[in-house]
Amino acid sequence: MITSSGNYLVTAHFLGTTNLSPLTSDAESLQVTRAPAPTVSVTLPNGGTITVGDSGVVRVEISTTGRVSRLNDDCPNDDSCGNIELLGTGATTAPSGEVVELGSGTGIYGREFSVSGFNAGAYTLTARYTETTTSLRSHRVRRRR
Repeated sequence: MITSSGNYLVTAHFLGTTNLSPLTSDAESLQVTRAPAPTVSVTLPNGGTITVGDSGVVRVEISTTGRVSRLNDDCPNDDSCGNIELLGTGATTAPSGEVVELGSGTGIYGREFSVSGFNAGAYTLTARYTETTTSLRSHRVRRRR
């Protein structure tokens, strides 16, 4: 398995049998490039206003571009696609969770967080997306001659 971007020479080798001689193919050049990094968008409740004592839902969406998208291909198949952590809520431990499909069959991936307990004031919320080893395997593969 190729796990990093770069240029590779690929050959096939047949070990042979008692009736057939071993054989190695000509080398083929293969270029592997990393798929573009995903983008993260945050939607705040009520246009960004929560009344003291109330709660709201912060929606974080992850989207990808390119021909190969682990989010679209593997998340519905119980493959981990990373985690999202919501920073700046004032909580002792930042809310976090695995990326999930937001609604069955929508093709939209991310996480929703219920937030509450804010005192009056302005807050800066930051969503941090961390890819997992599985989601890091996103690559575009092109054969070069």
